[in-house]
Amino acid sequence: MKKVLLFLAAATTVAWIIGCGGGSGSAGGSGGGTGGGPGGQAPPPGLYVELRGVSRSGFVDPLSLQVGDILQAVVANYNPAGVRTEIAAGAWSCSAPPSFISVTSSGRIQVLNRTAGLTSLSTRVTLPGQSRTVQTDLAVPVQNGTTVSGFVREEASTTGVKYVQVEFYSPGGERVAGVRTGDNGRFQAQVPNNVVSVSLKGATIPVPRFFRTILYNLDTYPVDTATCAVRLATVRPGQDNALPRPLFLLRQSGGPPPPPTGCF
Repeated sequence: MKKVLLFLAAATTVAWIIGCGGGSGSAGGSGGGTGGGPGGQAPPPGLYVELRGVSRSGFVDPLSLQVGDILQAVVANYNPAGVRTEIAAGAWSCSAPPSFISVTSSGRIQVLNRTAGLTSLSTRVTLPGQSRTVQTDLAVPVQNGTTVSGFVREEASTTGVKYVQVEFYSPGGERVAGVRTGDNGRFQAQVPNNVVSVSLKGATIPVPRFFRTILYNLDTYPVDTATCAVRLATVRPGQDNALPRPLFLLRQSGGPPPPPTGCF
């Protein structure tokens, strides 16, 4: 299973405010306060959107924004050796209205109000011989002290996978929170008190290294679905709720994954 989260950037000469409005493409991720940007372990090779703090120091997980944040979006390419290179990008769009999250054509982001659930931010980058859309989800989580933590790892190992997007669902199946894995595949997500299940965003799983399948507690699960997600134990409000086991990604080198067994 693979989840490779993506980060956004922009480089244009005119700066005008637009609302966050829709986007597509691959993605990359990191963990709530556990892996918002470069440093430490490199993610799998690929293009990622990373948000550099302007109003606060360091890089910020796109799924752990706060009202009042001012950020600069950049697109970073990581090669197989883990070397990071920033790439110019443009044509920004975002699915949140500008009264909630505004973004300039130069990639400057301002968080004005909390959005419900997850929104999308995307940009265009030009690579040799092609133009690509790079996308990441954004979230401004509730500040209630309730978190869920854990690890995303390669199957049968302690090797973590960075920049995979972990997603949480409400009883009604809505995607209400998320986080990107950081170093060692660790994540800690701020979540509403009513979350009941967890999954991974398939577009952020590195392919062809992994299948888009989760192995958890000897059961297998598809990704990107609330109807067959890993069920959480009762979430204790106001404290951290650690998963007792990692969410494992199945290597494609091990042969085809077994059919989902955790749904029944």
